Amino acid sequence: MKNMKKIGISLTILSSLILVGCGGGGSSSSSDSLNFPSNSVIAKPTLENGQKVEDATTTNQVSGVLNSIDTTSKLNTALLGSKISKKALEYSKNINLKSYSLNETIDESESCSQGGTINYSGEVKENNGGTITFKVNKCQEDGEIMDGIINMKISNYDSNADDYKNYDFKFISDFTVDNISDNVKVKIFAKSYMSIDVSSFDNYGEMEKAKLSLTLQAKEGSEFYGLKDCTYYIKDNYNFEIYQTGGRVYINNLVSYVDYNTNYDMSKTPFIFKYNDTLISGEAHYNMSNNGEVKIKVESNEAKTYIDADGDGIYELRE
Repeated sequence: MKNMKKIGISLTILSSLILVGCGGGGSSSSSDSLNFPSNSVIAKPTLENGQKVEDATTTNQVSGVLNSIDTTSKLNTALLGSKISKKALEYSKNINLKSYSLNETIDESESCSQGGTINYSGEVKENNGGTITFKVNKCQEDGEIMDGIINMKISNYDSNADDYKNYDFKFISDFTVDNISDNVKVKIFAKSYMSIDVSSFDNYGEMEKAKLSLTLQAKEGSEFYGLKDCTYYIKDNYNFEIYQTGGRVYINNLVSYVDYNTNYDMSKTPFIFKYNDTLISGEAHYNMSNNGEVKIKVESNEAKTYIDADGDGIYELRE
């Protein structure tokens, strides 16, 4: 029998998603999806709300540890979710898949570098893909403790890259990330989900361009965060680029939200992080109530907030 191909892309790209709210989806049935508050309303076009959108979409959690939240405890939920998916991909590479025969069931555990364990179970059918479940039990690495269960489905094998192009992630249980040194604990709630669709690999077989779709809810301290039906397009070469095509960003503990303004083509002004670190350019637009809009624009390596309170194209309020 043939040995199984490797799985798992090395995604530095997925360590740095910056926006929350898109128009794509993930793979979850309507009966098994997250419940967002039915009384949530579109956010009022105030500078305070606009700055919360800015915080949620441009807080830099690109470099450093998985949950590098700054001192103001702003959580970029998309970045957190993408980093966890990246971790799952890294974990998948730790499995010696080529020791398994075709269609053989995977069931093995390994110890984490600083304590805790990860159990891998599932079945992958050669080029057809398959599923692997990660049971992360208080796994401590790089100053963080992770705990929870993630299911990963892989498909669409690319023989040139010797890797798969499609990954679907489902959080089977609540998934927690505890940053020990900063005493910050983040929870991603069960039923959150995301998917990665790779459009191209680089010459080293690493992911170069991809689409990431996600819907998730998270909590840090007493604050709740949410993304609904999200899609991002990302590119990772010398710099990291990301742009959004639509969707919903929740603020104010899920009480209110903004939707991405699909009339604005962000592909022309993606957020760009130099060396996956400094935010150097980009612009995004989100709809608010009363036909209002918030514009987030990077100026001199710093994100700025502009508010058009009545939709007349004039930004009356600015940070």
